[in-house]
Amino acid sequence: MASKVLPPSWNNSARAARNTGILTINGVSVPDPARGGVQITDEPIWSENTGRDVNSGKMLGDIVAWKKTVQITWPPLTFSEVSQILNAIKVTGKNPFYAIKYYDTSTSSFTTITVYSGNLQRTIESISRAYKKQSGVTVTFIEQ
Repeated sequence: MASKVLPPSWNNSARAARNTGILTINGVSVPDPARGGVQITDEPIWSENTGRDVNSGKMLGDIVAWKKTVQITWPPLTFSEVSQILNAIKVTGKNPFYAIKYYDTSTSSFTTITVYSGNLQRTIESISRAYKKQSGVTVTFIEQ
């Protein structure tokens, strides 16, 4: 009986994801995001007096700031790589904010912003001895 040969992307010979330093979380260089795995949303923050006029239906208010939401998705990662990301985002105490540095296409440069994070989502692809990976690893970072 011939042994099964896994595709190269499935071969878990303890090969770590690429880490070129293009993304840091809380001062920690983490594995590079997946191709197309960085989504940046610029969100307006409206003043307290914002709302619709009851007679005309027109929107009224002032934009007081623009803030970013950055969603990062990684390629399949080893359990230790996921732990590295978790350790970087799991801050506790009275100051849950920290810095992330990423490449922002709107400025064509590396940008550092202070954020807090949403949930870290992931799917355990396999826990077999030969292939221990988690896929769909995603974190949303919200600018302070």
